[in-house]
Amino acid sequence: MKTNAKKIAPIALLTVAALILCAVVTGVLNALLAGGEWTFGWTDYRYDETEYQTGEGTIPSAALEVIDVDWADGMVLIVPCQDANLSITEESESDLTDASRLRWRLSENGRTLSVRYRDSSWFLDGKNKTLTVRVPVTLFEQLRALNVRGDSCNVFLRKLEIPSVSVTLGSGSLAAVDCSALALSASTKSGDVTWSGAVRDNERITSKSGDLTLSHPVTPQSSELSTRGGRITLALPEHASFALLWESKKGSVASDLPLTESDGAYLSGDGKATLRVKTEKGDLIIKKRS
Repeated sequence: MKTNAKKIAPIALLTVAALILCAVVTGVLNALLAGGEWTFGWTDYRYDETEYQTGEGTIPSAALEVIDVDWADGMVLIVPCQDANLSITEESESDLTDASRLRWRLSENGRTLSVRYRDSSWFLDGKNKTLTVRVPVTLFEQLRALNVRGDSCNVFLRKLEIPSVSVTLGSGSLAAVDCSALALSASTKSGDVTWSGAVRDNERITSKSGDLTLSHPVTPQSSELSTRGGRITLALPEHASFALLWESKKGSVASDLPLTESDGAYLSGDGKATLRVKTEKGDLIIKKRS
């Protein structure tokens, strides 16, 4: 028995050493490829928790101007309501501990609401949670910005009127219905982006492999749309005026609106707005908005 123990001990030590080395190497790769964070192979979710509240709540909204959401997985729903104050709720497929419940904080001046997926942690154990943010319509005149970040969550917006909307996702999709913004910024690595509503000044939308489907009642003054393998479908008013700058390796352009070529661009009307579209093999389809 002693002989076997002597033989097993070195093997066990070598195994532990190999596991530690593997974790370190993986952590270094993560640090190099994921923004410089030393994670030892696991996904962390760290932030300054100072003054964050735990769990659902109704938020004093008299001075609120910015909504900032950081949600790891599941879904984010942001919808209008007739209530006096903004409220946040969460649902999960599994039981939540105190540590895994959402966190929120209102800035000292009451202007910025920050919502986080859970407490600050070295380990992010995804619960596939759904966050619902109910925004009073009376706040639309004072809100300046909505910012949403997520890893593998989908985002749904409905009937919102906010000057600046920014959504940054990993593998999730964005769907916005009857929304209005002056500026829109949206990006996702493998999801789709759908937007129905006005973007008056500028929009910048990218997806590595997903489709972009946009329907605007007015033509944005400046648009930058890009996807590698996805298709871009753009619905614009019948008399839309824009200059299309198109770049693609294998994709093609099909348009219900009359286009003329001029100096390397496609013109619709007098070409006042600028539409830059880039794909690798995805097509661009321009439709007449009904």
